[in-house]
Amino acid sequence: MKERKLKKASIAICIIMAIIVILIAFLTINSCSKKGYKITFIDSINDSVINTVTVKSGEKVVRPNDPKREGYVFDDWYYLNEPYDFSSIVKSDMTIEARFKASNGIVLNSDSIVLEINDTTKIEIESLPDGITLDDLIWQSSNESVLTVDENGNLKALKEGVAQVNVKTKDNLYSASCKVTVSKTVVAVESVKITGPTEVKVGNAIKLMATITPSNATDTNLSWESSNSKIATVDQNGNVKGISEGTVTITVKTNDGGKTATYKVTVKAKTSNVPSTPTNPEEKPQPPKEEKIPVNGVSISGETQVNVKSSIKLTATIDPDNATDKGVTWQSDNNSIATVDQNGTVTGVSEGTVTITVKTNDGGKTATYKVTVNSIYEIYLVKQILTGNEAAYYKMTVVKDGTVVNDYDYVQIKDARIFPGNEVMAELTDNETTSTATIKYNGKTSNAKIYYRAYN
Repeated sequence: MKERKLKKASIAICIIMAIIVILIAFLTINSCSKKGYKITFIDSINDSVINTVTVKSGEKVVRPNDPKREGYVFDDWYYLNEPYDFSSIVKSDMTIEARFKASNGIVLNSDSIVLEINDTTKIEIESLPDGITLDDLIWQSSNESVLTVDENGNLKALKEGVAQVNVKTKDNLYSASCKVTVSKTVVAVESVKITGPTEVKVGNAIKLMATITPSNATDTNLSWESSNSKIATVDQNGNVKGISEGTVTITVKTNDGGKTATYKVTVKAKTSNVPSTPTNPEEKPQPPKEEKIPVNGVSISGETQVNVKSSIKLTATIDPDNATDKGVTWQSDNNSIATVDQNGTVTGVSEGTVTITVKTNDGGKTATYKVTVNSIYEIYLVKQILTGNEAAYYKMTVVKDGTVVNDYDYVQIKDARIFPGNEVMAELTDNETTSTATIKYNGKTSNAKIYYRAYN
């Protein structure tokens, strides 16, 4: 009888425990459904958390305000490498990334254009610094015999050659540039495709090649992009470096016509350096095979001249092009004349010539390149009309690299030569106005842009 009572008590305890377990599970599920899903918004550049919200099951997440980051322009909110659709229903916890594009303050719609002689086009402004409007911009062509640009960024190709279009704010705090190549005949790009290895190991690099059709296309400039830089990065020469295991899509886009091609690359784990255990005890362990391809040399290409407060891009070419470590460092021998960043972008600081050096991480191979920095001269002519006198004259101000100067040798405008202390011009009449002049400064002759302002 006693044993039967103990058995019944045990069964009752088991039933009670089962009920408790079911009740706890129900409360947990119910609590989760009420709590909803956690949505985390992060900055993709440094992975910092911007904001965290909770969204109930079956509801949508509200799009937050576009974040700002100094030196960058906001691109879009991304989830799983695709722009996130904020009209979709939330079904799980998510991390949504804010992605940005690098910006120097003024962002143009292109950094390289190819035109035929007599062609016209317009450079569009994609973004401006806060507080800056289109009226605050000054446009200039580095070679007005090849290409002209007006105050709205409209271009006209005049003859075969290369010119750099520079745009800056009147206070000289922000600037951007676009390289323009003028050809007799432009051969358009029809298509582009990618070839190369499809796998890379973590920490290693491979080289992808982009082939443009037709082969004689005039504008062969390309831009490369990785769908996930946390798995693999790609530079603007098509070099893909493995970061972590996974698969990415590499996209190349032509500057001419925006033709694109995509290519899948799989990143695999790095080979272990631990020797394998021999199957035969008498065999010695074999060391891992060396996969590294060393650098033999490096060279620099690009433009050889840049204006003060403008920039040009130099390119370092590694030999061989499938070298394992293609990393380089850049250096200027005189930062007071021109600086260079680690992407090879040279920015003019003051007039003069500098030597830019690039050095490879692998083997310390070096190459040097001379860059000349030219000053920008601007002539401001203010029209003056004396009261009760129909005669008009101009008062001249000379600006060198944004600073007013009066120690120039002379300014030549048409047939008029103006010397320091003689800045008032009576010779120039309305029908003789011109947009360019020459200036001699410290014995060197340069072109200068004229700006007119009329006052009564």
